[in-house]
Amino acid sequence: MGRRTVGMMSRLAVVMLLLAGCSGPEGGDAQGSKPATPAVPINTPTLEPTATATLPPPTIMPSPTLSPVPPTSTLAPELSLWTVPAGTPPRAGSFDVYLGQPDASGNQVLRWLDVSTRQVVTEIRDLSLPAGEAVRAGQYVYLVWTGNLPMRINTAGAADLLEFALPPASAEVYQLLPSANGHWLSWVYGYQGMFSFFVSDPDGGGVRLAAVLQAQPDDTIRLLRLTNDGRTLFFDHRPAAVTDTTLFHGFYDLYALDTASGVISQLPGEPACGQGLVCDAHISPDGAYLVRALPPATAGAPIVVTNLVTGAVVGRFRPIEIPAGAAFELGYPFLTPGGELVFMEAYGPPGLETYLLGWANLVTGEQRLIANLGSNRHRPLGWAGDGFTLLTTREPAFYDTWQINIRDGQTRQIAAMLFLGHIDVPVTNP
Repeated sequence: MGRRTVGMMSRLAVVMLLLAGCSGPEGGDAQGSKPATPAVPINTPTLEPTATATLPPPTIMPSPTLSPVPPTSTLAPELSLWTVPAGTPPRAGSFDVYLGQPDASGNQVLRWLDVSTRQVVTEIRDLSLPAGEAVRAGQYVYLVWTGNLPMRINTAGAADLLEFALPPASAEVYQLLPSANGHWLSWVYGYQGMFSFFVSDPDGGGVRLAAVLQAQPDDTIRLLRLTNDGRTLFFDHRPAAVTDTTLFHGFYDLYALDTASGVISQLPGEPACGQGLVCDAHISPDGAYLVRALPPATAGAPIVVTNLVTGAVVGRFRPIEIPAGAAFELGYPFLTPGGELVFMEAYGPPGLETYLLGWANLVTGEQRLIANLGSNRHRPLGWAGDGFTLLTTREPAFYDTWQINIRDGQTRQIAAMLFLGHIDVPVTNP
């Protein structure tokens, strides 16, 4: 556990008061509104274990010594409303987790659905996420509460403050990122351009300062991926002078941090988008492959797949089905369980874009159109267990869940809530 201070204890008291004030009456929230419900019955998905002047590079400090530092269903009788004490063990079973759209007050509903009974067995209402979205990893949902308070919630609805991952009160920015399998945690905080990167196991064992990076005071560091073995942390560094935007995720200059040695290295070809430009990227959960969706003007084949182990480019792809002469953008690249690639295309005048979902085979180079999604921009969430059904949500912030069959393009909405992931908690013998 991290060191306790008077400041930390006061922050802990604040968060417990906040949590105590979040519960509503058993039949609904404090305003009496009904929780969001999906449009149709929910299947059982399984989430995938994603200026123009010359800009100075960040200064990598000497490696520090590593040291500890929702659906229509019948509600089950036991419904959690932030009333479960911290430390309560998780509920055993198989669950899908959904997050509802914010209401007029900015509050959301977080639900755990038992996949065998179709009952909502755990629910948290009046949840507010001012510091970012909730992330499912392993058996938990992770989030950052007001005041840079890192928290995790188990299937019983018990919320624990991760004291070992608390940033200092002086931190100006903070981000928490688990590995996709939930076996590792990473976080970074920054103060006046000095960014400190940490890793640990999910319970705070072996907390260590992995590296320190000195950038400019207004620069941005954004964590992208912590590999499932906890050995590599990928992040984006964007200087304050870079103000470019995109319809998709915008990353500028990508780096890899070896969490054991503290060595930070720039990824091959970075910054790949061009001077002062941002573009989308995807890194595989094992950290072996990088996909960049470059701006059209920077490359004839702007979708580039790089093997990060060898540094070799293993695939280049062109956009498909774009009308001649039309302006377009590319984004949301996503690898299939079988090592293929899907990606989103947008073309047309600003605000009236048409969105296409494309597919590419990294071995044969074959490409084809999966679906024309019209004016709906879909962001990939993961894959169903069959490996060819892509789970998506419409952006910006529709908080719904869709299935797209990448073999025949069939598309249908399966929930009016945002799918966070699938959780299995085995029964433990006393």
